[in-house]
Amino acid sequence: MPERPADLADEPPFVLGGLTVRPPTREVVAGDGAAEALEPRVMKVLVVLARSRGQVVSRAQLVFACWDGRIVGDDAINRCIQALRRLAAARGGFEITTISRVGYRLDETGAATAPAREPAGAPEPKPIAGPEPDPARRRRWAALAIGAGLVVVAVAVAWMALRPAEPRSYTLAIGAFRALDGAAPKDLPTVLQHQIEAAFDSDKIIDIVDGGRADFTLNGAVSRAGDRLHYAMWLEDRSGQRLRSWSQDTAQDSLRSATQVAVGVSGFLRCGLVPLAEHGRRIGRHARSMHFELCGGGTARRRIDIAANLVREEPRFAAGWSQMAYAYGSAAFGAAPQDAPALRRQGLEAAKRALALNPGSSSAYRVMSWLQPPGTPYAEVEALLKKAISTPNTDCSCEHRDYGDFLMDVGRVDEALGEYQRSIDIEAGGSEQLSLAHAWFFDGQPARAQEVLRTVEAAWGDKSWIAFARLDAAISRRDWAGAARLIREDAETDTERTMADAFDAVAAGDRARMAALLPAIRRLAAAPSLDGWKARPPMLEERPALLLALMGRPDEALAAVSRLMDRYGPDGGQLLFNPLVAGLRHDPGYLPLLERKGLVAYWRTSGTRPDFCQAADAPAFCAGLR
Repeated sequence: MPERPADLADEPPFVLGGLTVRPPTREVVAGDGAAEALEPRVMKVLVVLARSRGQVVSRAQLVFACWDGRIVGDDAINRCIQALRRLAAARGGFEITTISRVGYRLDETGAATAPAREPAGAPEPKPIAGPEPDPARRRRWAALAIGAGLVVVAVAVAWMALRPAEPRSYTLAIGAFRALDGAAPKDLPTVLQHQIEAAFDSDKIIDIVDGGRADFTLNGAVSRAGDRLHYAMWLEDRSGQRLRSWSQDTAQDSLRSATQVAVGVSGFLRCGLVPLAEHGRRIGRHARSMHFELCGGGTARRRIDIAANLVREEPRFAAGWSQMAYAYGSAAFGAAPQDAPALRRQGLEAAKRALALNPGSSSAYRVMSWLQPPGTPYAEVEALLKKAISTPNTDCSCEHRDYGDFLMDVGRVDEALGEYQRSIDIEAGGSEQLSLAHAWFFDGQPARAQEVLRTVEAAWGDKSWIAFARLDAAISRRDWAGAARLIREDAETDTERTMADAFDAVAAGDRARMAALLPAIRRLAAAPSLDGWKARPPMLEERPALLLALMGRPDEALAAVSRLMDRYGPDGGQLLFNPLVAGLRHDPGYLPLLERKGLVAYWRTSGTRPDFCQAADAPAFCAGLR
């Protein structure tokens, strides 16, 4: 999984070596109190590297998290890394290592060291030798030991059978959310309740109650932080144990603020409570706290460590194993090529353990679908995703969203619309709604897509990725001049400016200008700067391929898509089904590409066809798919 975008206003302060880093104000404070302000982009890079300290972060992940996915050249990244290295040289606290052809690793210096641990595989200490007992005495002791062991086993079995199970539904009380300076939106409790009820509507796991001794209580406090609202939240169990604390900054706007908080809280609660309800038995308090901590996110390395401790304490808790699978999968996507296969294997083994304990683990099936090795037949991936969405309770909206992404990858856009809507019914977050808007554009219904985008902007307009959504919308509407303007507004590199010039040339129909820009577009299509990123490259790296098609170079456009599919598998081929390049479907190279990538075999064996085969101008090969 890719790094989440770095929104500085939402990032809490953190300690790095002897430095205190405050992302919202872009300050780095040394131990002597001296503060230094970083440029916004430099601070974003520092935040993303610090999240994964000790682990490699690919250049692709940096581009996605710090540049909103825009294609940027190496010079932009290098400039930020150099600025951070100058800071480290002057202030200490960390160092950044370049991993050739992969990315960067930030290592903390001057931090407290962890307690010493025995090295893995260290031999057990030898017992002090004593007198050797005679054989008869040894047999008597063995018999007594076996008898005692049987008694212990019998008692343990009886205790396990009689031990009270956790209820399969829970009561939740929503606290008043104290306003520290009159900042709390008055409609927050109502919006929270409605969103949580909607998220759990299909499985009735939560019943919201007014105070009393609820199974769980959500509390919080709200204060103003400049032009933002700062929320501090915590979840407690019936005994008052705090299971998880977290914070979130939002816009001052009352409804937008309440909506953003409610969506985040409902997703967190669903991740935490659905697995507990499915487990049906009590788990220890410490293990339960670790489970909720995993639902709060974190770096892949940190998640692996927490999940390992969780399954050590509760080896029969399926969610611990599925969380471990997810963590290994995340680590694999950011790992060096030689390390990724081993991490994927470890993730698959953990997912299998989860399914052995709970055959209805939606998250385990989902993780297995994207941990499959390159070249896995489409039908096998789809079978895993279908199992994920058909379980009695899905852990989050992501199972439906992932299946929607798969359907987009194989040209079944109408069905993808339904899956995206189901994901929104569970969690109406920005990414879920943007996926739906993207599918409406593919379905040839721009008015529906724009309606969704207006909803997204109303609820999430203060997020940096809104600009990316606007650009995707302009491209989908064939507003090439608008796309060029949006790219140029935030252009920081020659690469971005070249892309903007190319869209302007297409908008004007300027053949001479297109010919002059063609070599640069070819270079971008041959060596995209987001190499290694695994999340929806069609919305990013496909742009050079799209421009090649718009410039009248169908063979080169198809070759560029083929390279994307070599790099990313199914995710790299969505342009093949984009109505913007419908003319490619009649090109002689189109069908051979589909056959090489296994799509034709998939359609025939699954009894499905891409949506464009229903159109009046469907390619001739559609008739042979059934």
